[in-house]
Amino acid sequence: QVKTIVEDALRRGTAPLNGSQQVILAARVNMFHAVTEKARATVGGKHNIQFDYVLLDAETRKPVTTIQSIDASFKAYGGRKAYRAMRRGQTQKVRITQHVADLVMNALSGPKPI
Repeated sequence: QVKTIVEDALRRGTAPLNGSQQVILAARVNMFHAVTEKARATVGGKHNIQFDYVLLDAETRKPVTTIQSIDASFKAYGGRKAYRAMRRGQTQKVRITQHVADLVMNALSGPKPI
């Protein structure tokens, strides 16, 4: 499930980007923790998501950026706020996917070459 969420977020975050060079985004998840059902039903908490990425030339597979780290952690809803969000379709999965996608798109909008 984590793999699916992260892959979907990375695809969504990179889809609108077009550059002069074809690249591959290689990522490694270092931490992924969403809140439990009990925490979501009561106090909420924090979604802890951390990963590293590097852009590789699509042909040579050589790095075109240094390894970058992203801490995509953010506040998880709890109690009534979580319930209202779920009723609107804003599940943990939806919120995490969109948050990571947004961070990736912003990070890649101006990658720093090696």
